[in-house]
Amino acid sequence: MKRRKAFTTGLLLAVLLMGLIFLESGVAASTSFPAPPQPQALFIDASSAGLPRPQGPHILRSRLVTIDYGRLKDARLVLNLFPDTVFTVIRDRVELNASGSISWIGHVQGMEGTIIVLVRRGEMLTGLITTPVGSYRVTYLGDGV
Repeated sequence: MKRRKAFTTGLLLAVLLMGLIFLESGVAASTSFPAPPQPQALFIDASSAGLPRPQGPHILRSRLVTIDYGRLKDARLVLNLFPDTVFTVIRDRVELNASGSISWIGHVQGMEGTIIVLVRRGEMLTGLITTPVGSYRVTYLGDGV
């Protein structure tokens, strides 16, 4: 997957796993039609940032990342939380909040009972990914990458 598009740096996030690990099962592509282009991943690894990772009894694992903010304009995102935890999510709506932040609200493609809420304010992004098999939190840490 190419990640050569420009993205805003200066943001460091930790994706925090707060539940069970979801392993997405693949579906074979049709040989009759070309596969549609895959959306690029929202999170870009920043493990070399040297910042301490969040710790706590509710955190099973975490990862430091930066954000490809250009992806938030897309109606479909790839949330690559961990190498074995990747969700394709579909935007349901975007809301402008009174605080000036913008909420990207959607659901996991092909999975019932899910909700994705990503909130951007300037160069900060927070979020909550809730599925029947686990909950994940995106937390802003600061200290630019």
